[in-house]
Amino acid sequence: MADIKISYRGSAIAEINNSGTTTLTTGGYYCDSDIKIVYTKPSGGGLTPDEFYGLGSDSYEVEFDSLTELRNRSPFYNNSKVTKLTSNTLTWIEPNVFRFCSNLEEVDLPNCTKIGQTNVNSSDSYTFSGCPKLVKFNLPKVTNINGQYNFSNCGTSSNKALIVLPKVVELGFRTFRDGYFSAVDIGPDLGSNGIRDDTFFNGRYDIVILRKSSVVTASNANAIKQLTTANGTTIFVPQALL
Repeated sequence: MADIKISYRGSAIAEINNSGTTTLTTGGYYCDSDIKIVYTKPSGGGLTPDEFYGLGSDSYEVEFDSLTELRNRSPFYNNSKVTKLTSNTLTWIEPNVFRFCSNLEEVDLPNCTKIGQTNVNSSDSYTFSGCPKLVKFNLPKVTNINGQYNFSNCGTSSNKALIVLPKVVELGFRTFRDGYFSAVDIGPDLGSNGIRDDTFFNGRYDIVILRKSSVVTASNANAIKQLTTANGTTIFVPQALL
């Protein structure tokens, strides 16, 4: 059955089953009755795999307008087509969801609160790991970044990422490891766990802003190993802590 059927005086004059256009050949004719359009919503599983992965185009953006969670190893894992993630409803992005998305450039999640594993001490996570073009983040409500390597290997030496986390309470292990960031801005609510193992190991970090009013601890030397003037890093803290 056609998805869209157009009839005149009880006779079908056009049908549409796929994306595209069709023409009603009414030129030069006078219609003395109504033209009826009937739409039948397709049943079944929605998009085909090819449509879902965007194989018919060079790239595509992903937007969710009702989903609240993206589960571990979603179909976007290791997907080179997706360029942007946008959602006003997603609150949790689980591990490995966008890992190895080599052309992902931007993440806009204004209501997301959790990234990665269920708790901060969980094992490997890699939610946005291995995304060298991922340089734009909008994560104003994220409080928990759990597990390991969630933003590791983001950015490149010639195209650095900028991430602002005004509400973050927990940073997992190795969060920014091997990444290239023009700035990492960590809000005032960072918890007592501070900067966990290897968080800033390797990579380059031009500016790190620590807004907490008390001293932010580092769990080991590797957590802040690259944050030196020799590596071009400037660290900002509240004036009272200087």
